Amino acid sequence: MDWDNLRYFLELARAGTLVGAARRLAVDHTTVARRLQALEKQVGEIEALEQENASDYQKLMELGVQKEELNEKLLEKYGEWEELSDE
Repeated sequence: MDWDNLRYFLELARAGTLVGAARRLAVDHTTVARRLQALEKQVGEIEALEQENASDYQKLMELGVQKEELNEKLLEKYGEWEELSDE
């Protein structure tokens, strides 16, 4: 992430307008607007990665549940086998 874009966002929040932020940063207001667009794009990319990772996490959780169910079935069968072998 380009942290400089956050500085532009902070100045916009402090100044309240693009023109005010541009004055405080000694740049043109279009530069402030471009930096804000770049920041929005970066945040969108981060959110997309988080959603992708959340999907992967969900898949892992589902596999874990399936594994747990399989383990329970195996233990149940093992218990049945033990009972038969004890007879």
